[in-house]
Amino acid sequence: MADGLPVDPDFALKWKIKRMGKDKNDIFWTLGKVHGIENVAFATEEQLQATKGDPFKIQALVDEINDSEKPTPPPTHDSVVSSLNEQLDAYKAVMDKIGKKQQILDSDLKKLLSLPFFLSKRQELPEPKLGQKEWDLFTKMHNSLYNDYENAKFDDEEKITEFNYENYIPKIILDKTDTKSDDFKNMIKAANFLRKTKLE
Repeated sequence: MADGLPVDPDFALKWKIKRMGKDKNDIFWTLGKVHGIENVAFATEEQLQATKGDPFKIQALVDEINDSEKPTPPPTHDSVVSSLNEQLDAYKAVMDKIGKKQQILDSDLKKLLSLPFFLSKRQELPEPKLGQKEWDLFTKMHNSLYNDYENAKFDDEEKITEFNYENYIPKIILDKTDTKSDDFKNMIKAANFLRKTKLE
């Protein structure tokens, strides 16, 4: 399929791929080998359910999407912001529906709601290599090597949140502030979003 050659559409019904090694992990088995998996975002919920998690059918669906016309990006900045807000509202509605249906914990629901923002901060960008001018520029700008955190699995540098703001804001200010108000919570979220850790 990846080479653009014709494939028997009933291949998955006639043959069964043996799952070994990493393929024993359900998530890796379903998504790990699908080329262009990010384009599955253009699929409908019905199309995804029809694959039943079969990686062969998911790849066929992604290939079909890749060959079809993609929606053009909004022409202006205001249109981009408006489109983004609409997508976030739709995502929030889906998450709220899941929360009511499956009765998941509020803490887990908050993590799901923050996922788009987390992904936007963790997007993969081209990385410099040792010996390139970009490597030297990064070292000069950040006073550290680009690969200082290459083996870091978790970011252990703490940031301000609604659970630890007492460690960052003086008590004399907190005593005069309504910490239960939406304005205060939004201020904490903005401070968290705007502040970057060394790893970020």
